[in-house]
Amino acid sequence: MKKIILFAFIFFCIKANAQWNVITPGSLPELRSVFFTSVDTGYAVGNNGKIIQTVDGGVTWNTQASGLTDQLNSVFFATDSIGFIVGRGGKILKTADQGANWISQTSGIGYPLNGVYFVDADTGYAVGEDMQILKTINGGDNWLVQTYGSTIFYKSVYFTDKLTGYVVGKSGMDGVMRKTTNGGITWSVIGYNSANNNSLNAVYFTSADTGYVVGGAAGSFNNSLILKTTDGGINWSPQTAATIKVLNSVHFIDKDTGYVVGNSGTIFKTINGGLNWNLQVSNNTWTYLHSVFFPAPNIGYAVGRTSYGLIIKTGGAGSSVGIAETEIDENTMIVYPNPSNSLFTISGTAPGDFLIINQLGQTIQIFQLNENNNYSVTIPDLKSGVYYVIGNNEEGFRRKVVVSTSK
Repeated sequence: MKKIILFAFIFFCIKANAQWNVITPGSLPELRSVFFTSVDTGYAVGNNGKIIQTVDGGVTWNTQASGLTDQLNSVFFATDSIGFIVGRGGKILKTADQGANWISQTSGIGYPLNGVYFVDADTGYAVGEDMQILKTINGGDNWLVQTYGSTIFYKSVYFTDKLTGYVVGKSGMDGVMRKTTNGGITWSVIGYNSANNNSLNAVYFTSADTGYVVGGAAGSFNNSLILKTTDGGINWSPQTAATIKVLNSVHFIDKDTGYVVGNSGTIFKTINGGLNWNLQVSNNTWTYLHSVFFPAPNIGYAVGRTSYGLIIKTGGAGSSVGIAETEIDENTMIVYPNPSNSLFTISGTAPGDFLIINQLGQTIQIFQLNENNNYSVTIPDLKSGVYYVIGNNEEGFRRKVVVSTSK
């Protein structure tokens, strides 16, 4: 059955400021983590043992020799020169010369490692599957297993000081969190009691007490999750972002301004500590964005994949963009009439989540188009202008809608 949605659109047009641009240097495997040590110098790692470095702000990227063919999942630099990478098979690499040489270290495990974080050049942690939490106090010369032997898959680790740290991940279908206040000697269960059916994929703290966790669940659950704590993980509150796509990474510039990225090219920004999350558009809904990093307030990078490895960059603090419209057969999804004086109809055969956003990426409305259902959404009291209708469905529907009204 064809699905019909009627909209009364009265839109206010705000000029776009900047955008996320693809800067991928040719063919790359899927990229899973990005880290910058300065505005110009950064690293990205991914499948097939791939390590790339830029020293000119992403204009050019050079391959560095890893000596591995394993999937590399996370990169972290403790200083401008000293960095660590972890990946499949318990692999750990270290450089002391900005990646000119990467030396393998012995983890003592064979399970995948997914996250790495260093408090200083000597003290660091690596986390992964089978409840693995590893710690070094001598720059990786020795790694000691702190926990192991469970079905918990840890995805991310973050420390706010030498003693206090957090890990997040999943156990079966449920998200899990742990906290240490003694440098990893013990890890206590913390969490949000509605994290069921969600993998918790990344954790980031902006202060000793304030932190964020992102994740979600794909498949039949099809949801996203952003959590915030202001009391060191005792309590976590869900925050709202208008998406059902899994979120994979979170990074904050300061206590108020942060970004999350995820599947289907999803990028959200907050400028008020997560009170509101505004959608930004990477212009590629087939993208899986795994990692985001801002080396400066107005310069950011995200990496992932489309049909190949992908790097995107913003030079304007991730301001919203002019959105590229998708080419979809009109028998699948159409918007009409367009332009119009006020009333738009969206019809088609592509169920999924749909957003109405302005040109700053602010979400005006979110709704679902499901099989055999009809929807009518009215958006009153807005002025004439331009907005976008974006579908978080398989087709990645995106259309500009224009309204001119005398109201």
